[in-house]
This record gives sequence, C-alpha cells and structure tokens, in this order.
Amino acid sequence: MKITELQAFYNSIRKGSFFKASWQSVKIIDGDEYKKVSQGVVRIVRYASIKGVQVKGNGNPSENCLIPNFLYHNANTGSDLVQLATTKVKAKCVYFINGVEVSKEDFEKRNPSRKSGPTPVFRVKAENVLSLGE
Repeated sequence: MKITELQAFYNSIRKGSFFKASWQSVKIIDGDEYKKVSQGVVRIVRYASIKGVQVKGNGNPSENCLIPNFLYHNANTGSDLVQLATTKVKAKCVYFINGVEVSKEDFEKRNPSRKSGPTPVFRVKAENVLSLGE
C-alpha cells in the first residue's frame, strides 16, 4: 500500500479497534519465489499495552517513526513498515512457490520457517500490505 493510503486508514479508525487485514511475505531463494499470503483480524496497539510483552533496549536506531505505533521508516533498508498486533483469531495463510499454491508442509520443507516463534506485535513492509479494514 502507499503511505498516503496507510495514513488515511490510520486517521479513519478508532485507536485500538479490531479490523481485517491481509498481507504477504515474499522471499526469493535460489531463484524460487516463496510467498505466504495471510489474512486475519489485527489491531494497532503499543507494545506496552499487550500483557506479557516487555520492550528491551531503545528500539532500532535506524527507524524513524512516521505515525506512532503504526508506521515506521527504516533508513538502512529504505523500507516503510506497518506495525500490527495479532488477536486471538489466528490468521489464515495460503502458501505459494513460484506462483503455484502448495501445502504448508511443502512450503516449509523448501523454505524453513524462522527460528523464533510468532510475536504478538509484528511489522510488515508497507508494499506487502494487501488490504486494511476490508
């Protein structure tokens, strides 16, 4: 999504409200494109407002906050990042390898998942946000 669309969405919602969102993660390994498209219910919150989450350190010094708790810019990568928080409703995911839908098992065999588990607050590149509030 474009920054102007993200700012308009942020201004149109009540802070802390729940909304549907869809996003993707894309990775290219050895010439193969691995895409995971997720859709779920999320919200915009601060780390401090989620029980059990403790922020360590002073954050990423290369990131500039464009909209507090929602939109960030990473100067090192040039990426704009949208910060979202998960809810009790688990996101539904569809997996693709080179544009062909595959099972989660096939996807993870060829593209191992990250070592750390999911976190209650996560960031997605703005360009990988497919929809918010729809």
